[in-house]
Amino acid sequence: MRSHRFPYRALPAMLLLLVAASGPAYADGNVTFGAQWWDQTAPEAKYQEFGDIRNGPLIESFVVRDKLWSGRYTILGSNVLRHDQSSMVGYSTPRWRASVEYTQTPHNFSFVTRTPYTQTVQGNLALPDTLQRTIQDNSASFTAVMTDLMNNTGVTPLGFRTDLTKVKFKGRPGSGVAFDLRGSRRQRSGNKAYGGTFGFSGAVEIPEPMNQTMAQADARLSYTHKRLSIEATGGLSAFENRVDALVWDNPRRATDSPTAGAESGRLDLYPDNQTVQGGLLVGVQLPRRTAFTGSVTISQTTQDDKWLPFTINSAILQPDSFPLPGTNTDGKAKTITQDYRVTSRPSDYFGGTLRYRRSEYDNNTKSSTFPGQVVYDQTWNGTDITNHPFGNTVTTYGLDLDVKPITKLTVTFLAEQQRRDRTFREVTRDDETTFGVKARVKPVRDLDATASYRHAKRELDEFHVEDYENASGALIEQPGLRRYDIGDREQERATGSLAWSPTSRVDLSATYDYLRNEYQSDSELDELASPTQLGLLDEARRSASMEGAFHLSERMDLTAGYGWGQVYTNQRSRESGAVIAFTDSVNWQARLKDWFVYLSGGVEWRPITDKLTLSGSYLLERAPGVFRLTRVTGTAIDLPGTRYKREAVGTEAWYQVDGSLSLGARWGWEQYEATDFANKDVPLLFPSSGSVTAVFLGDGFQDYRAHQVELRVRRTF
Repeated sequence: MRSHRFPYRALPAMLLLLVAASGPAYADGNVTFGAQWWDQTAPEAKYQEFGDIRNGPLIESFVVRDKLWSGRYTILGSNVLRHDQSSMVGYSTPRWRASVEYTQTPHNFSFVTRTPYTQTVQGNLALPDTLQRTIQDNSASFTAVMTDLMNNTGVTPLGFRTDLTKVKFKGRPGSGVAFDLRGSRRQRSGNKAYGGTFGFSGAVEIPEPMNQTMAQADARLSYTHKRLSIEATGGLSAFENRVDALVWDNPRRATDSPTAGAESGRLDLYPDNQTVQGGLLVGVQLPRRTAFTGSVTISQTTQDDKWLPFTINSAILQPDSFPLPGTNTDGKAKTITQDYRVTSRPSDYFGGTLRYRRSEYDNNTKSSTFPGQVVYDQTWNGTDITNHPFGNTVTTYGLDLDVKPITKLTVTFLAEQQRRDRTFREVTRDDETTFGVKARVKPVRDLDATASYRHAKRELDEFHVEDYENASGALIEQPGLRRYDIGDREQERATGSLAWSPTSRVDLSATYDYLRNEYQSDSELDELASPTQLGLLDEARRSASMEGAFHLSERMDLTAGYGWGQVYTNQRSRESGAVIAFTDSVNWQARLKDWFVYLSGGVEWRPITDKLTLSGSYLLERAPGVFRLTRVTGTAIDLPGTRYKREAVGTEAWYQVDGSLSLGARWGWEQYEATDFANKDVPLLFPSSGSVTAVFLGDGFQDYRAHQVELRVRRTF
């Protein structure tokens, strides 16, 4: 007996062939297929960063629907012959429905990457032993040997693909009972860039292999009877990483040395972990247009990652020199989330909601004391290091008041108090007060405008500088540093939107968003927060967009869009060598600003109604950036600015041959330009002259122009 196997991605195509063979008498739907041709002046992965463009035949999409037993089934898919395909099979009846979905999503980083490493086993990147021995015996030969090797190394593309499968089943058996079951499996495989180092003497950029699975299952059961609603939820999720550790050879060493470094480097990768959670929600309709909802959710996350030895360098420590305090992490954390709300609307002109929410992350991971560490796999320090089970609790009280003074205006006032408590941090508590207002107005039927403003101020209670000290009391971190998640902060947020249809032929919309965070503090409780504070000082984000659709006639439509965004950050730090410096004379500051602008337009013309349709599109994206550096001594030099530009034009034509057959053609053009000193013309060996200190993958951006032509047939049955 002979068995036949086929890849899963061929399943939608086989289903389509089966349906087509069954004939139009059994189902209705459509299929679009054809062929395409494309070319590109440079193999830059940006053109198909999240896609898979191929020359040859294509099945762009298909839909099949029909009755089956007491319900209806649906089969649909897109890009069937490519690695960015998706498909769905569903079945529904009046009381329940079920579906299975499958999606492939590529993420391509580079098609020009070159690496001298070979993956012997999963997660182990090796160099030829003879190369390591040659360079170790004659360090002056490093540049010549590596240059010859890289010139004869093939391309190893960077990127990974995600395969996502979802299963859904939901129904309403009756008597107010409903259930919803969902499951998913996300498989991710491929590689991405990782920077490895061997002390300060050399660095290598290597492809990090990925082989990960994320699975999740959720269940929801609800019951509704008159004024009472009850909902119970449960779920399981798991992350599995089949590459536990990354090991890569040192091109300069063939043997371990206590002074010159290790023969290989090693890094522990993302650990497997599991989460189980359950929750209960209750909703009650009370008298006088009042309702109460309350929910409690409990989850527990565990991971049991096996520890690696202190070092891979056998010349530093023998395996039993200093035993580890255990064999694995035995990590465990519990999260309890409570949410309670009372909503009331005593009249048509006034209402409100009282809110209370508390989320507690209780980290029960055991503490272990390690007798030391081997820095860069070169030096054993013999100083005790203890891990701490970091935890936090966030408690929020809130009040929303809705006022409707006139029929066409609604105003909402917001007041909120939030407290954060932490364990084992330099700031163990902070409080944040928020006030806001939101208004929505509809002066006429075809005009809808909203605007909102929020102001929040966060203040820490006390800064524990001892958390920046070692066991002997010496500072190991700058005392003026304030990390953005715990430092004093003043935040402003403003948004606005407008939707307007002045005539039946015109639709206009606009949005605006503004966010500013200031971290500079003058709190009396924090004497170290001063004009010399270090870290993120302030940031601002602004964005605006406008969209329009114009129905010029029964045969022509126009669309246009414009968007603008800006991100600004202001950061301060201090130069320090082996000993932390405390003088402002070595301070430096970085003001970074990035913009993003897009312009789009489209036209659709139907010169022969219900017969011929012509369309065109245009897209322009620009993303410049500047990097301003200053130093007290005036010696700082700005980094070169960056600029990314993408421009695309597309045209499409469809001709309706008859009621079931259409013919189409599409042409597309795209151009991409990049100016970025750090991400363009990346060398394989650096520096290009003198002694080489780094080996790169050479995955820089490339300018390109691309063309694409498609011929398509759409068959309706």
